[in-house]
Amino acid sequence: MVVAQPESWTHRAIQPEWAWEDKRLQVLADLWDVAALLLWARTKDGQRGRNRPAPYPRPQPKQTRGLDFAAVDEALARPRVAVEQKNPLTE
Repeated sequence: MVVAQPESWTHRAIQPEWAWEDKRLQVLADLWDVAALLLWARTKDGQRGRNRPAPYPRPQPKQTRGLDFAAVDEALARPRVAVEQKNPLTE
C-alpha cells in the first residue's frame, strides 16, 4: 500500500511527524544535543551550570483520548443477534 510508505506524499500528508520515523534523524538530533552540551560545558556558563542549551525540538506525541466507558457499556448492553453462518463448501 502506498500510504504505508514513508516516502509517499499521501503518507506525509496524513502523518505530520513522518520525518521522525527515520531512526537516522533521531540519532542526528541526539548527536546535536550532545554536541551542544559539550560546547556549552567549555563556556563560563557551563562551568557554573547556567544557561544550559535547549534540546533540539522534537514532535510531541499525539494526545490520545481516554476510553469512553459509557459508550462501551452501551455497546455491550445492545441485544445480541445470532449470525447465520454459511458453509462455503456446500454453496
